[in-house]
This record gives sequence, C-alpha cells and structure tokens, in this order.
Amino acid sequence: MRRGTLGHDAVSGARFGWRAALARLFGRGAAGRVLAGCPDLVAEIDGAGRLVSASPASRALTGRAPETLRGLALAELVHPEDRAGVAALLAEGGAAVHRLSHADGRWIWVETRLSAQGPPFIAAIRDAAARQDAEASLRASRAHYRALADTLPQLVWMERTDTGDTIYANPAFERYFGAIVPGRAARQERYHPEDRPRIAVALTEGGSGEVQGRLRDRDGAYRWHQLSFQPLRKDDALLGWLGSALDIDEILAARQALEETGDLLRLAQEAAGAGLFDLDLVTREVTLAPSSARLHGLPGDRPAVISLGAWLRRLAPGDRKPALAALRGAIAGGGTFDVAFRVRLPGGQRWIQAIGRLCRDRDGRPLRVTGLNLDISARKDAEAGLVAAKAAAESAKAAAEAARTAAERANAAKTDFLSAMSHEIRTPLNAVIGFTGLLAQADGLEPDLRRYAGLARASAGGLLTLVNDILDFSSVEAGAVALRREPFAIEALAEGCLGVVGAAAAEKNLDVASAIDASLPRRLVGDEARLRQILLNLLNNAVKFTPRGSVALSLRHEGSGRDGERVRFSVADTGIGIPADKQGRLFERFSQVDSSIRRDYGGTGLGLAISRRLVEAMGGEIGVISGAGRGATFWFTLTLPRAEDQALPEARAAVLPSRPGRILLVEDIEVNRELACLMLRKAGHHVDVATDGFQAVRAVEGGTYDLVLMDVQMPGLDGTMATRLIRCLPGRRGGCR
Repeated sequence: MRRGTLGHDAVSGARFGWRAALARLFGRGAAGRVLAGCPDLVAEIDGAGRLVSASPASRALTGRAPETLRGLALAELVHPEDRAGVAALLAEGGAAVHRLSHADGRWIWVETRLSAQGPPFIAAIRDAAARQDAEASLRASRAHYRALADTLPQLVWMERTDTGDTIYANPAFERYFGAIVPGRAARQERYHPEDRPRIAVALTEGGSGEVQGRLRDRDGAYRWHQLSFQPLRKDDALLGWLGSALDIDEILAARQALEETGDLLRLAQEAAGAGLFDLDLVTREVTLAPSSARLHGLPGDRPAVISLGAWLRRLAPGDRKPALAALRGAIAGGGTFDVAFRVRLPGGQRWIQAIGRLCRDRDGRPLRVTGLNLDISARKDAEAGLVAAKAAAESAKAAAEAARTAAERANAAKTDFLSAMSHEIRTPLNAVIGFTGLLAQADGLEPDLRRYAGLARASAGGLLTLVNDILDFSSVEAGAVALRREPFAIEALAEGCLGVVGAAAAEKNLDVASAIDASLPRRLVGDEARLRQILLNLLNNAVKFTPRGSVALSLRHEGSGRDGERVRFSVADTGIGIPADKQGRLFERFSQVDSSIRRDYGGTGLGLAISRRLVEAMGGEIGVISGAGRGATFWFTLTLPRAEDQALPEARAAVLPSRPGRILLVEDIEVNRELACLMLRKAGHHVDVATDGFQAVRAVEGGTYDLVLMDVQMPGLDGTMATRLIRCLPGRRGGCR
C-alpha cells in the first residue's frame, strides 16, 4: 500500500510539474513572452479535446483572438472530412495535416503536432498551405511527366534495382513488346543475344548509360534501338532505373545504305576508270585528278593543272565548239555539264564523257564546275558495232520478212492446193461410189457383176477414207482445225461409235462391250465431232488388228476440278499387240509398227497421228499399254466442263417427202449431174439442171422450185454468191433453199 501511495504521489507530482510548466508558458512571465513571439499557434488541449488556452498567433492563423478559442472543441474547428484523422491524433499522438476553420469562413491547411505528455496536451499548429501547394504542384508535375511519357513514341519504363520488376511502362512499350512478364529476365530475353552484354554494361551503378541494341518485338522481329538509362536515387541510395529506347532501325539502315552507296560509287569510279575534274571559273584553270590526267594523255602520277584554252586544244577540232557550248549552257542556268568529246593522243584518240555540276557562291555567282571524266571509247566502239549490226539485222529482217511472205504464200498455195485436191479427188470418187452403188442395186444384174460392183464400191470407199485422212492430217498439222464447245451426251456418243464399228466386228465374230462410269455426268461440253473421230480411229484399229476375241470401250470418271470433269477414255482389244520397243513410233505420221502391218492389214499410219494432235489440241494426253501378242489398250484423258442439266432433245425420225418435188440441181461437173439426176429421178422427183450460178439465178427467176441443190465451187458465179442473189429475189422465189 505504501509503494502504491508513493507511486500515486509521484504521478501527481509529475502532473503538477507539467501543469506548472503550462501555467508559466501561458502566463505573463518570460516564458509567456517567448510564446507570444512564436509564429505557430500553441494551444493547451484537455483530455476531452477542448482548447484550454491559445497563443497570440491564433489571430494571424485563424483570425480569432486567443480568448475566443477557450472552451471550444478542436473538432469543431476541423473540416468534417478531416475530423477522423484529428481524433486519431488526439488518441495516439503524433502529427497530422488537416483543414482548419478561419474566422472569415474559409478553410486553411495546417499541420498539428501533439505533445507526447498529457493530458493536458500541448498542440503546435502551423500554416501548411505552402506545403500543400508544393505537394499539389508536385503531383501535377508528376501527372504532367506521366502524360508526357505516355505520349512519347519511344519506349519508356521504370524498373526496381532490387527485384528488377517493371513498375511503369508507357503505352509504346506495351505496343512494341506486347504481353511481357514484369521481371528483369523477361525484359532481357527480348534483347538480342549478341547485344545483352553491352546493355548489361550500360546498367552499371553510379551514372547514366547509353547503348545501341536490338530489341525483339511482339512479332519476333528485331529492330535497332538507342537505349538510355538514368538512375533513380533517394538520399544517395539507388532505387531503380528509368529506361528509354528510341527506334533507330531505319536511321541505321539509311546510314548503311549511304555507306554502301559511297562504296559502290568508289568501286564504280575505279572500275570505270573515271577521274575527277574541277574547272575554276574565276581563274579559268582546269584541275585534273591523276586518273583524269591519264585519260587526257598527261602524266598520271600527279594532278594536272592546265588552262581552259589548253584543255580545249587537246580536244578534237570538231568537238571543241560542242564542249564549250555545253559549258556555257551549264553556267547560263542548266546547272548540269554533260558532253562527250574526243581527246587527241599520239596513238589515235580517246572518247571521254564529262559529267559535272555547277557550283555557286553565297551570292549566286557561278564559281566552279566539278565532275567526273569517263572513258567511253569501248562504248563508242560498241555503238559503231551496233549500228553496223543493226543495218545487218535490218537487212536480215527484210530477208526474213520476204521469206515469211514467201512461206505464207506457199502455205496459202498449199491450202488452195489441198482444197482443190479435196474437190478434184472427192468428186470422181463420189461418182464412182454412187454409180457402183446404183449398179449393184440394178435389177437383173448377174451375181458376179453385182459382186464386182460391190468390190469396186468398197475400194472407192477405202480410197476416200485415205484421202480424208491425208486432208484431215494436213489441216490439223497446219493448225486450221477450230474446236467447237457445245453440250453433248457422252453416253450417246460412246454407243453411237460402237454402233458404227459393230458391223465390222460382227463379220469377225468379235465381242463388243462398253463400260461407262455411273458417276460420269450425262452431258459435257466439247467438240463432239472430233471426239467421235478419235474414238472411231481407235475402235476401227482395234477391230482391224483383232482376229479373235473382243473389243471394249471404257469411260471412267477421274474426278472434278476447276476446269471441269476429268474423263479417261480407253479402247482395249485382244489383238496382236505391240512390242514395247515399237510403241514410240505409233503416234508419228505415216508410221506403223513394221512393214508387215501395212502389207497384212493396210492403212496409212495417219489415224493415230491425227488422234494425238486432236487430243493435245483439247488439252489432253494419249498413250498405249500393250505387249506383243497380249492385245493393246489405247487411252486418252480430257478435262471437259460439265454442261447444265437439261432435257435432251428427242431423236426425230427421218421425214420422207409426202409428194414428188420440183428440184433445181446446180452442178458444173457432168458426171456429178448425171449421178444426182439418176438418184433424184429414181426417187420420183422432177429435176431441172443448171451448170453454173448465172443459169441457177435465171432458172429461179423464171420458175418455181421446192428445192435448189447448189454446188459451191463453180466457174464464173460460185454457189455462195448465187445463193445470196437467189435469196434477194422478190416474192416466194427467194425462199428456196
């Protein structure tokens, strides 16, 4: 109990001493006078937070007399938003910055520091407006610099020294690198491996550093950057680094290109044997570099300085005026000096091309002409050679043109000859076939004579096939065949071709079969007539060279593409086959496997050659698979567009005439007239005859005909023009066909 009483007395004595000190401080003694001169407001605050007394500085700080503050709670003078902070200050001590009410109604920023002892407490309140303004300015400045860094095109970032983490990165940094882990390792991984040591040296502690290095962007491409690092310090302690990277890739590329251009220019100058020259327009002296001096026939071990007149005298007489005129033109305003001239040398002459630019002084007066001298002797020799070559080429061109014209005339003559031959050969052949056919059908003819007539008709047919093959091959080889693109039924084409060779196959007891892929489109687009010609060539050959067995036609669909449907046609037989070493000759013109083939089976050897050229003209391929004695399979592939699906036209039966007709036959060849008249009159028709186009027009003018059969090639007025004239006749006469 006594220790406790003593302890209580000790505390009471301490409080009494503290109160005595406060009484002296706020009294009228020496301590009070010192307090009166203090610029800060010093106040005594009791345990309830009320002001007990205040120093005279309250007038300057709050606009209130000290005595008006006694008994007021400090919280009543504090801004509502800051009262929680002041309450914490009264409970825990320390210092706080808050707003305080002024007598004129405004709020002022103050800093309040509370004594550690109390209650009662001593509070020192000082004006903090200047500090708040400074802090606001600092925040505004930081925001300004942050906004500036955010808008800079170069990469800007801040990193910590201890952890290496990125604590700030501007948008340019994020756009360039994309998503990147904030650690130092992730950043260094974006440095080019060869540049990492240099960048690490730049990040040495102590000062700023700059280095050039390559940084990998978000797409994996490296670009050159100028990197700068500034240390961030506080109280001499290094806290981190401020880094920036400016893209200089294009600058370095341009610099390198400029250096390469300079190197190339020097190499070109050395390779071309070019030399510098400088004409001083004030002194009228020409300075030639050693290379230029050598071109002018002067010693080339040192520069040469000669007068303008001496330089002109070294030129060929015919080139002096053009050179002087070019120089005057450059001085007068052209700016470019460009002239070719000859320099006289002891062993002949040298062509030089001088190219230079006019230089002016600051006042715009012409000062000098500087440029290069190039040895163009080889070029001039080449130009002379080219002129001669051009003349020779023009002569050769004229000869070639004459040869081409002659070849075109020869080709035209060949075409005319083939056309005439076609007409002249087919005409008598048709007559032979026609008359032998009539003879074979005549009543009362003896059997032997009928057989002879049939043989003669078959021979004439074979001769006509031979003529047709020769004429077809000539047309194909000359490129005179125009392919048609029309829809056709592929299955009907195949069946029709088998029907044509069916009779010949039946005579040899051969089986004829077909296999058509079900996935093959019903209708395709192409030249049906030429396809029929190819298939008949292959089928006829198969029947011809197959003594026993079978012949099969196959059509297989091999897929669809952008250009159409790929179709494989194949004709397989069980015939004599073709040795492998002889197959390469099959598709050559007038070629057969050996002479025995022609002797035993006949033929011209043109059918396969025609087929190959037709297939190639259609953009396809053709080939054969065979072996001696094992039959043969001839195939070809074509890509044909699919035709639009539509109903096929129904086959129309042949329409027989319901009555005898009145027919005008126009034919200039007598045997043809007689054959046609016999066949038409045998059919019961009345036939009138005209021998040329003029007679045909007059006959139609004077009579009425149901039909006009017009020959095309006739002397005088041909069939085409006669038909046009007939169609121009008035009335129904022009309607004859």
